Amino acid sequence: MRMLKNLLTGLWRAPSAAARAVREQEEVSVLGPAIEAFNAGRHEEAVRACEAVIAGRPDSAQARHLCARALMALKRPAEAERLLKTALELDPGLSDAHADLAVIALTAGDYDAAERHGRAASDANPLEARYHELLAGVLEAAGRNRDALVELSAALDCAPERTDLLLRLCSGLDLAGRHREMLPLAERAVAESGENFETLCCLALAQFGVDDLDAAVATTRKALRLRTDKSAPYIVLGNALFELGKPEEALAAHRRALK
Repeated sequence: MRMLKNLLTGLWRAPSAAARAVREQEEVSVLGPAIEAFNAGRHEEAVRACEAVIAGRPDSAQARHLCARALMALKRPAEAERLLKTALELDPGLSDAHADLAVIALTAGDYDAAERHGRAASDANPLEARYHELLAGVLEAAGRNRDALVELSAALDCAPERTDLLLRLCSGLDLAGRHREMLPLAERAVAESGENFETLCCLALAQFGVDDLDAAVATTRKALRLRTDKSAPYIVLGNALFELGKPEEALAAHRRALK
């Protein structure tokens, strides 16, 4: 979890930017001991510190939010949920409170509530990649992979530098059989992050998916020069070699995959 000091930025919805900045500074100052305890993993201490702040500042949405975060870390989701809902009553623009409610609902298997809170966070901050990423996870868990791909694409648009999002989107497209869409993204991953094991495996999958079998074999062999302890590239190599009419080489690759 991120430091609350970082989470506060941009979350307070005051009438003006100046008022918001002043309020954020006040909250960070008052919550200093609680933030320190939370970041050090002393969650029980963080809860007590937050409760002391709430007692003196009953209108502090941020204190309730941080207290809820500490309770989530302590595996006390019901208490955290109540605090998060109260925090949102005090500050409806506290997007991370919606995100945390989405996590609690997702963990409980309540996909409808998780989506509702995830979308509330994302709608309030459409340029924040992590909210789209959270929503994608909710939709994947609910079996709505096509919708999840839309959110992953939106997350990547918000954070184009994140290779992990790029590879995750490629993986989703592979599972959906959408390899013509996947191929340029896989090529982009290699161009931006270099020829490492993950990017090469991703590219080989895309090449195999569009029937560029010779390229898939060459790319997979490059990946296997970097690592030989994973079965996936051997499977792609074996399948491509079989399609190319090389059954003995394909069988050898599949035997390596089984090991």
